[in-house]
Amino acid sequence: MRLDTEGLWRKLGVMIRLVEKSPQGTLGRTAIVKLLYLLQEVRHLPLGYNFRLYTYGPFDSNVLNDLGFAQSFQALSVKTVIYPSGYGYNVRPGPEADSMKECVAKWLGPLEGDIAWAVETFAGRSAAELELVATIVYVDRELARKAGRHSLDDLAQRVREVKPRFLAPFVLEKCREAGQLGLLSSVGQS
Repeated sequence: MRLDTEGLWRKLGVMIRLVEKSPQGTLGRTAIVKLLYLLQEVRHLPLGYNFRLYTYGPFDSNVLNDLGFAQSFQALSVKTVIYPSGYGYNVRPGPEADSMKECVAKWLGPLEGDIAWAVETFAGRSAAELELVATIVYVDRELARKAGRHSLDDLAQRVREVKPRFLAPFVLEKCREAGQLGLLSSVGQS
């Protein structure tokens, strides 16, 4: 198996820009996974991840592998943070972030608007809310592949089947918001 270094550098460049553009200059690992999912699925960035639905929404372990590469190249710094309810990760630009971005500057330049969209729209949201939004998009795409157009109520019901910990009115509200943000591919009127 051959490593696609150009593709890897491009993915790392997107990760670095997401972190740099985030409001505090840091993102959690969950946020990075979900933002990359939304960029690939909604904005059609050619990142090449193969997201599947897992416990906390769409996930591809290759994102964490790539984050590990970024850390080993010192393009990103990952620190474990202890919270009262558990732990998380703060990801910041590392000392080699600019060098890494230079490697893919021509490819990354045209994506700046998409990256800004992801950060401005989603970076301030909690991990749980990102999990729900990304799951809504995932379920919407799955319903579209299987059944074509579907109603917002159908979407919310299917999302609740996957994510029963979220209350039905909240899921429906987030589905409506996803529609207003242009995240849904085939929802008709409910």
